[in-house]
Amino acid sequence: MVDESHLKIGRVVARQFVGKTPSDFKLTDNRHDFAILPKANTVLDLLAENHTPVSGIGMVNDLFSGRGIENRIQIHNKQSGFCKFLETMETQSIGLIFADLGNLDKYGHARDPQGYGIELMRIDSQLKEIIEKMTPTDLILITVDHGNDPTFKDFDHTRESVPLIVASPQCEWQSTGHSFNI
Repeated sequence: MVDESHLKIGRVVARQFVGKTPSDFKLTDNRHDFAILPKANTVLDLLAENHTPVSGIGMVNDLFSGRGIENRIQIHNKQSGFCKFLETMETQSIGLIFADLGNLDKYGHARDPQGYGIELMRIDSQLKEIIEKMTPTDLILITVDHGNDPTFKDFDHTRESVPLIVASPQCEWQSTGHSFNI
């Protein structure tokens, strides 16, 4: 139905709530994304066409309906996603490892600043271990898909600019602006 609607819907998110009244509803971790196949090739398709290994960890597979992802790694929680990421770094020497490692969105929607802060610190501590395992030719890109301020009064996404963090052992920061050489 969504494909035929011509509304350009990218995905439908099915998410369970628990509770008996709207005032005590809570989101569960039971989620499934039903993605609409992209109308054109993505970077994942280009990598697959060029025989470059692509591993998708967690909900990445759902977002792209598995298209362009050779190694689909399911996880049961964000902690196992981090472990699977480290394992994949050990076994996959080239290609792309595309992972969803955080749960900031959950705490943002729940408007839980304390949970958001704890989750952000958990992700930050795990990034140190990932960076320590990087080889000289590795590149890590970290970003998010939207803002979700946990102190905002409404349930919907908020509109902050999203970060793009780039790190590599070969990365050299230039002090004359916000650029880098790789």
